Amino acid sequence: MKPKLIIVYNSDEGLIALAKDFLHKILRPSTYPCSLCMISYGAVLMKSAWRKYLARRPEETVYFHRQDFYRAYPMTEYPNLRTLQLPAILFDRDGGLEMVLGNEELDRLSSVDQLITATESALSELT
Repeated sequence: MKPKLIIVYNSDEGLIALAKDFLHKILRPSTYPCSLCMISYGAVLMKSAWRKYLARRPEETVYFHRQDFYRAYPMTEYPNLRTLQLPAILFDRDGGLEMVLGNEELDRLSSVDQLITATESALSELT
């Protein structure tokens, strides 16, 4: 099974949630709960440098919002997720999830370049 880079946003799925997120990011960015979204996305689209970086990675990249992540990785099968705080970047190797960057690390980052550097560094330790 090919390893996966799991990107989990601390936001809800769906068009209504997308509209709310868009407005929240513009009107009150300091209170927006997903630092990964703030760093990796512009107003609507993923930032080019982050998209290109992920495309060059050898792993498959899979993106999730809160609800669809927990449907794909239910806590009954992954009890270590009970303490997971989002957003997070995880590494799925043969069904075992390993933390790449957690919410505290992501909260400290302020640019796509920092995100790429931190992700690359963490993945080099895991692979």
